[in-house]
Amino acid sequence: MKIKLQIKKEDFKNKLGIKDGISPNPLPIVLEAKKMAVEEIRSLIPVFVPETSEMVRDKLETLKDNDRLDKSAIKGIDKLEENIKSARNVKIVGGGARGFQLYVDGAKKGAVNYVNLIAGTGVALSYNQASGRNDITISATPSPVSILTPTGTVDGSNQTFVFSSAPQIIIVDGRPMQQTSSNGETNWTGTTTIVLALAPNSDIYGLGIS
Repeated sequence: MKIKLQIKKEDFKNKLGIKDGISPNPLPIVLEAKKMAVEEIRSLIPVFVPETSEMVRDKLETLKDNDRLDKSAIKGIDKLEENIKSARNVKIVGGGARGFQLYVDGAKKGAVNYVNLIAGTGVALSYNQASGRNDITISATPSPVSILTPTGTVDGSNQTFVFSSAPQIIIVDGRPMQQTSSNGETNWTGTTTIVLALAPNSDIYGLGIS
């Protein structure tokens, strides 16, 4: 870059006190010329104010439409897009190799790889997938409890009776009994053909799911 210095002759003569017709000392002339040249050059140099990262960010945010920064100018954006595309295609089955933690009523049961929901008596399961979500609906239908009247002679000595279905509770002479008492005592054996530990004297019937 070429810089053209504009120093007026009269200003130069006045600063050094040079008079027409008198030979001046060359040393002051050289020094003053150097000083004036430096001052002139300094006035031509633009002053740059460094911008902070916040200032650059604010300016970029003001850009609109086609003037906005292209994504290709951002380092690592291609790799990030590839990772996002790969994540969309991932199918998680059973929580992966390490599984996920299973809790039942707040109690930790450990890591599992697969979960198989099995419908029990009076329970129905339905599965539906929508909007990337797996919905499992558990429906319970209460089973009616029926009074079961067995066949067999009630005479205080007969201990064997036959029910149409397996009773859950047997009432003998007004006393309800489970098959095994809480103290571990067996009150009867069998499922539908029941052998009681004690023979009924007056009455026997059962409660069960028909």
